[in-house]
Amino acid sequence: MNSKLCIVVVIALCLTLVHAGGKYCPEPKGRACHMRYKDNQCCKQSDCPSQSTCCKLPCGKRFA
Repeated sequence: MNSKLCIVVVIALCLTLVHAGGKYCPEPKGRACHMRYKDNQCCKQSDCPSQSTCCKLPCGKRFA
């Protein structure tokens, strides 16, 4: 009985993290750019670099 409770708690925790994951967007890494050139736009997930969760990038959509 105790192991079933642990499994349910782990599954509930995983589902909560997956649901909250859509609201988290890490800050961009890379060189700093001047505010007048900053263009943080969302784009299609297929346009994102590998293993990225969003497309918030400094200075436009540069993936290099």
